[in-house]
Amino acid sequence: YNFHIKNKIELNFLKKICNKNSILFSLSSMFIIPSNVIDHFKNKIFNYHNISVKNFRGAGCHSWRIMQNVNKTTINIHKLTNVIDDGNIVSQLEVKFPKNIYNLEQTYRYLKKYESNLFNRFLFNKHTNIVQSSENFYWGGLKTLRDAYIDWNWDSNEILSFCNDLDKPFE
Repeated sequence: YNFHIKNKIELNFLKKICNKNSILFSLSSMFIIPSNVIDHFKNKIFNYHNISVKNFRGAGCHSWRIMQNVNKTTINIHKLTNVIDDGNIVSQLEVKFPKNIYNLEQTYRYLKKYESNLFNRFLFNKHTNIVQSSENFYWGGLKTLRDAYIDWNWDSNEILSFCNDLDKPFE
């Protein structure tokens, strides 16, 4: 396997290092992959999404999962399209978090034991083709200043969940 880690994706670079058997993965990308790259590698470019892409899209999804007290999810590999987190799911595994996993550091450590299984399933088994719905998902994000503050009208469990989300690694 050849791995290249880049902070900017350019089609010319990819054409130099890829051949007809190459597949591309986006892993927690901090930027949008250009549409000319997606179009050129159609059906050979994938995104790893470490939470149910059917329920949570965009960035910071485990933060929103923790604040919503969701303990069951999936990790997924889906086709990368020109719409963020919208491509068909080709491989997925169910994950259930124990009650003692309540912050991001614990979450990511816990997910590691599932990730190699997911990627092996993707590489060596038949793919699924789960078509995603454009409805019923949570698009997290802080859209206003008030979203980043505790609402003191919340009950104690909601406040605890919010605080746990902002615990490690953000200390």
